[in-house]
Amino acid sequence: GPQLADLRRRPHLLTGTPGRLNDFIEGRMIDLSDVRFLVLDEADRMLDMGFEPQIRKVINNIPTRRQTMMFTATWPKEVRRMAQDFFHDAIEVRIGNADELQANADIEQEVVICSNLRDKEQQLVGCLRRSEGQVIIFTKTKRMCDQLHRSLERMGVKCEAIHGDRDQRERDMALGSFKSGQSKILVATDVAARGLDVKAITMVINFDPAGNAEDYVHRIGRTGRAGRKGLAITLLTQEEGRAAEQIVRVMQKTGKPVPDNIARLAGTA
Repeated sequence: GPQLADLRRRPHLLTGTPGRLNDFIEGRMIDLSDVRFLVLDEADRMLDMGFEPQIRKVINNIPTRRQTMMFTATWPKEVRRMAQDFFHDAIEVRIGNADELQANADIEQEVVICSNLRDKEQQLVGCLRRSEGQVIIFTKTKRMCDQLHRSLERMGVKCEAIHGDRDQRERDMALGSFKSGQSKILVATDVAARGLDVKAITMVINFDPAGNAEDYVHRIGRTGRAGRKGLAITLLTQEEGRAAEQIVRVMQKTGKPVPDNIARLAGTA
């Protein structure tokens, strides 16, 4: 296909996913013996998503005499282990404290406790009315992403949705509409919105809570970029004490006051 045609032109720079690179390696369609620089971006997320065996296979096909750079927002032990395996005499550059899971202090963090799903949807609409810029709404599942997108469209709210089941063309169109400001609201799953950088995002809404504290920090980091202020709102039900506990931990480490009702909900975890 077109990707193979591009490779045959022997590019100086190649950007790819571990799985796709492995397809070319196994089909003997690519030779990485001249690679001198290797960059692993979003290393923590790639490991989260089970890409470690594929990453190792790619690296085994690259000369050991190379410069390797790894970029990661969090520093879990799995990433450290991989760094030890692939680096020699490494230099570590930290921005902030990677051991302390701190969010950007320019982002205000709020939690709204809802009685049920219908209440969540009503609270969501209230949050959207408060927003003056662009908004990204996170859901846990692709199904909820589509469901919420349809609900908002029915209410006359122009929005886009991206998740893993959308093909590349659909994702590009949705992101293009959002980045241009034509659409003010984007509903997304974690993986689909990873690395999204839109300066005009002033609010992040967690319709479903993040799976862990790292993902929470990543999600809310879509706002408050480049020195701007941002607002992150998480909608929780009474059954989501575990999520409340993780949010409280991040709020405390970031020096944000924890409201009593959130602390009580966290205490039920």
